[in-house]
Amino acid sequence: MAYRIIFLDEVDTDITDGINWYRDIKPGLEESFKHDLSRMFTQLIENPKLFREVVPGIRMGITKRFKFRVVYELHDQHVLIAAIVHPKRHESVWKRRL
Repeated sequence: MAYRIIFLDEVDTDITDGINWYRDIKPGLEESFKHDLSRMFTQLIENPKLFREVVPGIRMGITKRFKFRVVYELHDQHVLIAAIVHPKRHESVWKRRL
């Protein structure tokens, strides 16, 4: 069964901030960042139980190249992504969204 991905509103800002950060570092690098996220989303659609629970009911995947944390909840037919955060950001950033 393929799951559907739903994003909290704040995730839009997470993604936009990441894109802008990498574009500022080196033009074109943001495309690699977007590809890294896309690969993670595909994994979540196909097998959302792939990543471990960090607290009961909350799972966290880590993107391959950029090592961003993708924090999510698994529901019957969808994956609710609560945060996409850089590993240097404190965990309170994603915990307060849940």
